[in-house]
Amino acid sequence: MRVGVVIPARDEAEALPRVFARLPGLLDGDETRVVLCANACRDRTAAVARDLGMEVVEEPQPGYGAACRRALERLGSWPDAAVFLDADGSCNPSAVRALLDPIRRGEADLVLGSRDAAPGSMTLTQRWGTQLALLLLRLRWGVRAADLAPARAIRREALERLHMDDRTWGWTFQMQIQAARHGLRVREVRLPWARRVAGRSKISGTALGAARAGARILWTFARYALRSSPGASRDLVVVFLKEPVPGRAKTRLAPWIGDEGAARLYRRLAEDTVLELRRPAEWETEIRFDPPEAEERVAAWLCQPLPLRPQLGDDLGERLEQAISEGFARGATRVVVVGTDCPALTAATVRAAFTALEEAEVVLGPAADGGFYLLGLRRPVAGLFSNIPWSTADVAAAIRERIRAAGSTLQELRVLRDIDTGDDLAAAEREGVLAGPR
Repeated sequence: MRVGVVIPARDEAEALPRVFARLPGLLDGDETRVVLCANACRDRTAAVARDLGMEVVEEPQPGYGAACRRALERLGSWPDAAVFLDADGSCNPSAVRALLDPIRRGEADLVLGSRDAAPGSMTLTQRWGTQLALLLLRLRWGVRAADLAPARAIRREALERLHMDDRTWGWTFQMQIQAARHGLRVREVRLPWARRVAGRSKISGTALGAARAGARILWTFARYALRSSPGASRDLVVVFLKEPVPGRAKTRLAPWIGDEGAARLYRRLAEDTVLELRRPAEWETEIRFDPPEAEERVAAWLCQPLPLRPQLGDDLGERLEQAISEGFARGATRVVVVGTDCPALTAATVRAAFTALEEAEVVLGPAADGGFYLLGLRRPVAGLFSNIPWSTADVAAAIRERIRAAGSTLQELRVLRDIDTGDDLAAAEREGVLAGPR
């Protein structure tokens, strides 16, 4: 893996030799570039770093985010993952391995180094500011985190999706907000955190710096909370499901687990999906069921106070088109349609789809088998479902072609696995997305 280590530094000439001494052999087996950004420095930070053999860029505008952006520009598209470390020696660079391990294993897009702070390593102002940011993150986006960690690692493709533009102390908070809004897989690892090896913090070390950092936290929160506040638009989630009848539900799984087992598994998948997505504070949810005559049975099965509407049409394309058209006709501003056979589908995934629709006209959640588990639109797209080879591995490709032909813009979510075959079922159990009895 190619790893780019970003070290923003402002007046850290005294600390750098001790930090640099810990860098050799940091990531044996990986291609590594360490880029230090000397940020509006008034001391010899840049010269010391160059003398030590570090790759150095300079950013005259003061600001943590500005320094990170400048170093990332130097790295360009080279790294597979970027790691962010402070230049004050609080975090031992050997922690990089722990930050990258969940990314290497394919378990995370963003890994945060939660600080196991030694006495005196964090000021009271830092602790208060961190707790305020975490409280706001939890109240608005439902994300629980242990820290607003400066030490972190992120996949490059995930970083590009976040559109990071903060140039100040709000950079770390913006990244965690955007990770929540885009549905990134976030993990935390505990890291030892020591007192800085030299110098004084430019933020918590002065009353003015602390006040500015606190104000930036509040501004960053307001910027995104207002942009995607509940009620700002009418978002609709349409859940397509079937009545879980043996011999009709998940028939491709029957050779492995029998008709009854396939129906039980599908019942469980559908129930989990509906429970996960019934979030009226963020969006409206409706159920589109099949067969059309099963309304009373489906209502008794789900026991959810959600609108139930039949799927109508000769094929899946006609049923999707009708559901989406009716959603817009009833006043929805964005419509997301999901199936019920993808156990990895979560509310965070749907939230990421609505975030993508702020910039694109269509969002697609591709499935590993060539189909799709989610489709979202900001407006109807003519001909989107015409002549689609349903139930084949070419469905998602055909949808992409229709989107291009219509001149619509498209964003895609990460690939997830539907459960259609015994191999899919075994893989889902190995990956831990389908635990417990069938």
